Amino acid sequence: MPEPEYQSKGSAMSLPEVVKRTVQNSKTLSTRLSPEEMEEVEQAAQRDGSTRSEWMREVLLREARKFAEPPFELLFEEVIATQNLLTNYLVASAQMGAENKQLSRNDVLQMIQFANGQKRQDAQRMVQEWHAKDAAGKGAR
Repeated sequence: MPEPEYQSKGSAMSLPEVVKRTVQNSKTLSTRLSPEEMEEVEQAAQRDGSTRSEWMREVLLREARKFAEPPFELLFEEVIATQNLLTNYLVASAQMGAENKQLSRNDVLQMIQFANGQKRQDAQRMVQEWHAKDAAGKGAR
């Protein structure tokens, strides 16, 4: 007789896998919710295709991890600013070199100011594009 399967966010697990996961996740966290809040949680878990417990675990850990290290967004913005500055500097430097001229200090300061002014907008656009591409990839699976 085959072992019964249990659904967990769209994937079936055998009873031994369920027991193993339950033992690994042996700590308990509790909170009090109003009936309306409980209904919101139930609906959110249902929309996600998760059990209430799985959904709450994912949400709690995702939010807790936001504060574990410097925000990804800040680091990414600085990488984007550095990339923009370097690209603009190299292009301008090549153009000036072709004319036997040099970049002025003011030219470089303007490039830095531009890169810093654009970094948040560019980083947000790139993250949105990545999420859209990732969502489209999940739909194709």
